[in-house]
Amino acid sequence: MLLRDASRTFSGRKTIARLLLFLAALPCSFSVGIASEPIFPEGSKFGLVPPSGFTLATDFRGFISPDIGGSIVIEELPSTAFKHFQKQNIKAAMARIGVTIGTTNAEKFGDLNGIAIIGHQTLRSILFLKCMLFLEGTDATAVISLQIPQKNIGAAGHAPCAALTTVVERREVRTLPLPFELTNMGGMRKTKNQTAGGVVLTAGSKDLIENAEQPLLLISPSLGAVPKGNKADVSRNLLHNFTALGNAKIVSESSLLIDGAPSTEIIASGTFGRTDMPIVVVQWIRFSKERYIRMIGLSAANRKNKAFAAFHRVRDGLRAK
Repeated sequence: MLLRDASRTFSGRKTIARLLLFLAALPCSFSVGIASEPIFPEGSKFGLVPPSGFTLATDFRGFISPDIGGSIVIEELPSTAFKHFQKQNIKAAMARIGVTIGTTNAEKFGDLNGIAIIGHQTLRSILFLKCMLFLEGTDATAVISLQIPQKNIGAAGHAPCAALTTVVERREVRTLPLPFELTNMGGMRKTKNQTAGGVVLTAGSKDLIENAEQPLLLISPSLGAVPKGNKADVSRNLLHNFTALGNAKIVSESSLLIDGAPSTEIIASGTFGRTDMPIVVVQWIRFSKERYIRMIGLSAANRKNKAFAAFHRVRDGLRAK
């Protein structure tokens, strides 16, 4: 009852703290929405019972409710990331990416160790309710984030944040064939942290990048049809959902051809996720009728030239299947 009522009247830090404590105390069998079994996004080790009105997203791994502007994003990081989160001052780290929280709580979610956060974040001048779970899986760390505009919480159904407590991990995931090939790795290598149907490249020995000490290039396809809207708007929305980029500021936007198909480029500056490290990001999106292929490269600002040269070589060597 408390979570449902507080979600509808969410308005400040005291409410956030009460929400968080209640969320952590909820049993994992708590039923939300009309589904009775967890739903797994394509290629994801983690699934959950989404709130009523949420369906599988096609342009990111998770769920979406277009009617209320809500989303649930599921990210998978290396298994060592959870221990790293435990050592952080999470409240300060979240503040760096614009999330204000009341308290955090470590708790068990089924068989998974987790850290629960409830707070709020202002994006594009809109105040959002933000519910997050950091989960220690068998061989991966899951970061699950739900956000709903505050003005639409009343339309979000019963206890939307409680949906995150239904998370489960599956042991085996069907490997998806890549809808592209890379003919030039640009001197980079694949990391152990791969995405659904995608590739993560870096230059250096680390697989878990904590402070932009190594460049990263993520290449992944859409999980369904290309979202409606013009290419520039779709590209900006996708960049906006890139959680590793904090305090984002778009530097330039342009159009180009990648492997003969219409594409977009956005270069943006900001800080690396939950740190103050200045970074520069480039995002390329190659559009086709069936899907898009997204490439997003990240580098420390003071090492941009070398990293971007490698990113360009990989981009120019991409071939869609």
